[in-house]
Amino acid sequence: MIASGVAIAALKTEVSELQALGDSLARIAPDIATKIDAWSGELRQLWRSGGTPFVLEQQMECFARTLRQLWLQYAAAVPSAVYRSPTHEQQEGMAQDPKLETFGYERDLQPGKLEQRCAEFFPAPPLPWQAHHLLFSSGQAAMTAALLVLQQQLRPQKLSVAHLGMYFETRSLLQALPAAFYLLDPAQAMGADCLIVEPVACDGRFSRINLQHLAERMAAHPGNRRAIIVDSTLVGRVDNVNLLLERTRDDAPPIIMRVCSGLKLFQAGLEIANVGILTWFERESSSATAIESLRALRTLTGGGLRSADALALEAPWIFDRDSTRVYERAIFGHNAALADAVARSNGLFEAVSNSALRGVDAPYCVFRLSRPSGEAYDALEEIISADAKRRKLNFDQGGSFGFRGHRYEVVRPDTGEEPFLRIAMGRRGGWSCNGIIAMMAKLSSAH
Repeated sequence: MIASGVAIAALKTEVSELQALGDSLARIAPDIATKIDAWSGELRQLWRSGGTPFVLEQQMECFARTLRQLWLQYAAAVPSAVYRSPTHEQQEGMAQDPKLETFGYERDLQPGKLEQRCAEFFPAPPLPWQAHHLLFSSGQAAMTAALLVLQQQLRPQKLSVAHLGMYFETRSLLQALPAAFYLLDPAQAMGADCLIVEPVACDGRFSRINLQHLAERMAAHPGNRRAIIVDSTLVGRVDNVNLLLERTRDDAPPIIMRVCSGLKLFQAGLEIANVGILTWFERESSSATAIESLRALRTLTGGGLRSADALALEAPWIFDRDSTRVYERAIFGHNAALADAVARSNGLFEAVSNSALRGVDAPYCVFRLSRPSGEAYDALEEIISADAKRRKLNFDQGGSFGFRGHRYEVVRPDTGEEPFLRIAMGRRGGWSCNGIIAMMAKLSSAH
């Protein structure tokens, strides 16, 4: 089914990447360098000993998890000697330790070094715009702070919001604050006080918002658009927000922010630590009041990073442009290949809904049965599981996306909406990646 040379080349890439990840950690954490050296030696020995691609992939996954565990244990151990409200003596020691950020109370930790890395990680905004990056404990914490700062900055009795996206927790958050926000229909977006925009969104079907076209629509409808929040979690590092900024220089809304979760596509598939990135865009003449307000809100809501998470995020390949670019390209490419293969042979699912087929990247694929029922989706899960085992493919049942390996699940929304199959192809190419694509193409054509 798959040429052995392709499988071996993909495994060689996986070994090289894992060793590079480990080496970079050993260089900045001498305390665990010996353990990482031993780990790296075992990895090299495994590679020399050979084995089937199926078994080698499983072993690579074990090595990735071991490296993650070593790093997280180190990251938790270093700040464990310091209270969450440290003594004056402990604070003096922290100030002398380049690994730690100084804080009086942990909830007030200001991760300045990491935020500076974000400035180098994301594409610079076009002049005269400037970007200020603040880190939160999650993407949802960052979105909460973004909504709260709107209330502070705009001070209306109530803000109208048009949500041009599908992320259910964003909608739930807005509905949980009825005194502050009320939702408009997306058709009323040009009259809203705030637009929350997801360039790529999914609730079982993908949708796309072109930020350049949105800016052009806004220019043609001048009015009370006071704020824009772009949620770029699904599109990764390069999100085209600059296209929006370039076309809103003369008539820009006074508040433009970007929110994204950095857990999935920015951490080499190892899920090191939850982190939400809020970027505040402003012109050169703007004041620092909003940034100060966001930092204060982060402390007041307890939405900041824990010291152990801040240290864990110091892994050199997190917020690194080059390694993230390679990683994202692989994720997006593998999912595009799956969507294309199923679309060409499909007789089982509705027309394949994947933004990758329309020239926009997506980190997973979604499929809806043409003849849906709870029993049909139960049967589909069983067929996929059995077929993957028969073909000896590493294909885990589980949620989320952006891992080194590959996952699938039937999503059954709590709202009672129709289920759908989500397949999240991971970074690792070769045997299982190509096998899953072939398996799903055949499965979709057999009905």
